[in-house]
Amino acid sequence: MINSIGNLGGFVAPTAFGIIEDTTGSTKGGLVGLTVVGFLAALSVLLVRGGGRNDRVRTRPERAAAAPAPETTPGAARTAHPGPATA
Repeated sequence: MINSIGNLGGFVAPTAFGIIEDTTGSTKGGLVGLTVVGFLAALSVLLVRGGGRNDRVRTRPERAAAAPAPETTPGAARTAHPGPATA
């Protein structure tokens, strides 16, 4: 599909350039015409793609806030349940 569109563009662009050049009488007219078509194509791609933003990031559901971790002091696990004293 991509190659077919590329081949079609390889035929249409020189043909359009020639028609515009014959109509305006100068090469400048053909170049301006192809430039306008290029800018319109770039603008349409930006509009279809959402202005260059990643849709997955924009539509990601928000995560629920995580519960805060219980506060412990360093070494609390060792002293919470005193076992038999060892010397």
